[in-house]
Amino acid sequence: MKITVAGKGGVGKTLVASGIAWSLARSGHTTIAIDAHPSPNLALALGIPEKDAAAIVPISDNDSLIRKKPVPDFPGYIT
Repeated sequence: MKITVAGKGGVGKTLVASGIAWSLARSGHTTIAIDAHPSPNLALALGIPEKDAAAIVPISDNDSLIRKKPVPDFPGYIT
């Protein structure tokens, strides 16, 4: 299952996303919460200490992870 939370700024996306992620994880589901916002706060909303949250490397800055991404071999796909 994949869930995306989107909307205008300041409407509570981070609050909703953290509640969903926390609830699913608490129910025993393997959960990955990704914050793609330019100024991420999801880790803090999930209760991760500020020091640990600051050590999280943004996906866009994680070159080794980006290189592992499979690239389809069909025309029109942009990496």
